[in-house]
Amino acid sequence: MAILDSTIIKIIMVKEFYTYFTNRRKKIQKKVENDEITDVQVIFSGYGLDVLTSFAFSVSIDAINHPNDLVITHIKNFIKFRLFNPVLILAVLNKLKLTMFPKSSVDFFLKVFKKLKEDRLKKDRMVSLDFFDSCLLFFSGPHELALTDEELFTQSLFFLFGGYKLVGTTLSCISYCLATHPDVQKKLYQEINDTFPNQTPPTYDALHQMEYLDMVVNETFRLYTPGTRLDRICKKTVKINGVTIPEGTVVMIPTYVLHRMPEYWPEPEEYRPE
Repeated sequence: MAILDSTIIKIIMVKEFYTYFTNRRKKIQKKVENDEITDVQVIFSGYGLDVLTSFAFSVSIDAINHPNDLVITHIKNFIKFRLFNPVLILAVLNKLKLTMFPKSSVDFFLKVFKKLKEDRLKKDRMVSLDFFDSCLLFFSGPHELALTDEELFTQSLFFLFGGYKLVGTTLSCISYCLATHPDVQKKLYQEINDTFPNQTPPTYDALHQMEYLDMVVNETFRLYTPGTRLDRICKKTVKINGVTIPEGTVVMIPTYVLHRMPEYWPEPEEYRPE
């Protein structure tokens, strides 16, 4: 069964994010009560990994409370090697029979992946409502969209690793901005209370009506962009400001500079959600 109904997607995503945080916040509460200094990057990255592994593979690893779990250790090994954009160099490495990732971690995840696929295919029908099942259902079999095991394995890992780093970094930056701008924090807190009075569980539609929350997230992305650049391939030869860009050229756009151009952002170094 694939996730085709947008309503189902909304319910699953919001439920997973909310439930995983509420089930694991006890560890954070203890640190707050004891007035301990806390590395929020570790907590948020673990939280993001919990949500992603559950939504993508229906697997619970509880990364917040078990940061030294074998799965998490191998994921960190992968992250260390992501100095450059894999899309630009994986093809070259493949031709040279080389890899940018540690072999032990590749072998570990490949073994997990094969076991996961075997277990899913043994079922009469896939009913997990997760990313992996959807890929198996839509991209397997004799048709033009079919993915090889290697492609499916790679897509699954990039989905996991990209989200792991993105969630942790983004939430950490938002927390920093709110801590250093108490006026913004107060305004956002008020919007949350108005939208979800008496600790009402969040819903997808209600979250999307929170305009100030959207401003806070977008302004944080502007100043602290997770991706340092945008990569695009030139589809035809063009000339811009006297510079000829041949067809097939990879053009890299630095987002840090783009997001701080004063002609677009008055006082670009200031944090202003509005």
